[in-house]
Amino acid sequence: MRFNYFGLFDNIPAIIWLVILIVIANNYRSKHRDKEHYKYFMPNLYAKWGFGMVFALFYILVYRGGDTVAYFETARTLNKLLLHNPAGWIEQMTSGPSSEMVNRLFDIRNTGYPPGWIYRETNSLFVAKVFSFLGLITFNSYWATSLIIGFLSARASWRLYELALRYQINRHGWLV
Repeated sequence: MRFNYFGLFDNIPAIIWLVILIVIANNYRSKHRDKEHYKYFMPNLYAKWGFGMVFALFYILVYRGGDTVAYFETARTLNKLLLHNPAGWIEQMTSGPSSEMVNRLFDIRNTGYPPGWIYRETNSLFVAKVFSFLGLITFNSYWATSLIIGFLSARASWRLYELALRYQINRHGWLV
């Protein structure tokens, strides 16, 4: 596994995606400026990003790995497979885990091997495949992928917050 997540090619895509996501979020908030509760939209997003980065740093620096890092490493391995063997990538993305397939498609020199405990579990491999698609647009940057996941998480929790407001479950200031 790779434990160097602080290189130039990990940080530049993260900075670019951070700017893109802030522009998207500010644009979304601007469209709803007339609603009082949208003053909480950006703090919600920043909190998700902040806690996501702390979570990521904890797993990288303290645990030196773990499942979250292994999901990302599996996604990186799948993306290397795409560059090395596109037909094999399609085959892997459309099928489940297989010891025959891992031995045939992956190697130590070109792609590396996915972490076994992630690859062997169908559900874990599915998560890694989703991360693989995110890795394609983030150039395999762990930090950029974390920012996008945080953004999607913030949007999902915001939709739940608006649903609670719509049904008047609680006052809007208490839910944030």
